[in-house]
Amino acid sequence: MSLYRGVALITGAASGIGQATAVSFAREGCKQIAITDLDEAGLDETAKLIQDAAKDAAHQGDVLIHQERTNVAAEDEVSGLLDAVVEHFGRIDYAANCAGRDRTLNVVMKQG
Repeated sequence: MSLYRGVALITGAASGIGQATAVSFAREGCKQIAITDLDEAGLDETAKLIQDAAKDAAHQGDVLIHQERTNVAAEDEVSGLLDAVVEHFGRIDYAANCAGRDRTLNVVMKQG
């Protein structure tokens, strides 16, 4: 039995929390997962991990994955992503925004 019967959309899915979230949806039985990130190689890895997790959890059949490179800081790209996912799966039931930006804090030390 699946905990998540609908369609899940996860941003920032190429690594870290986003990747773990996408894999968790598959492990819990979600069969339709859309993943997005700027890192296409990371998305490929996440797609493989999703399929592996579904098989390990002994769910029947493969997970259908919609994978798309998207810059979530660009409103037009997000709109296009949502349209594409709805066109592909017919709906979105769950959304996890895990996209983020690494920022380096530069600290200037003054010598006195």
